[in-house]
Order: sequence, then C-alpha cells, then structure tokens
Amino acid sequence: MDENNSDVNNDNAGDSVPGTELPGVFAQIGALPPGALVTEEGLARLLGKKCTASIKDAVERNEFPRPARLMGKNTWTAGAIIRHHEARLEAEARRFRIKP
Repeated sequence: MDENNSDVNNDNAGDSVPGTELPGVFAQIGALPPGALVTEEGLARLLGKKCTASIKDAVERNEFPRPARLMGKNTWTAGAIIRHHEARLEAEARRFRIKP
C-alpha cells in the first residue's frame, strides 16, 4: 500500500500502544503522514472498539470531524483528525483562560 495511505485496518494497528490509551492512539495517528487515509473501521480498531457505531456516535458528539465517503467507506485523513482535536483543545483552553 502507498505510504500516504496507511492501512490502519490491519490486525497489528494497536499493537504498539498498550491498552490503546487515547494519548497513544493520537500519537499513532499523529505519526502518520497528514494525507494518510484512515477509515472508520481502522479508527474503531485503533480506539479498541468492536464496531463502528461508537465512531459514528463520536462524530455526532463532535469528538471527530465529519468523514468523507471514499470508495464507499467513511474516511478521514490523519491530518484532519489531528487538526480537529487541536482546534477543540484550543477552544477549551480559551474557555478557561483568565482575562486580566
């Protein structure tokens, strides 16, 4: 497979992250090239979920950006997932900043 289209659907996707703790999962996604494609199934597997319904629910809660349909599958780029989470973290940080 092309290096920019990482197959995060393989059975070893979560092996390097003990217990697939969230910081480790995002480190794995962040280590991918920004244009690497991540399918809904691959994201579910990285997060240790047994089905994609959890990912769909997370999208509805704005925990992940809306996916694009690509070849019949819900798909993101690794960069889109990281940018979405960075924006959410920045927004939360702004909420709690004390103004002088």
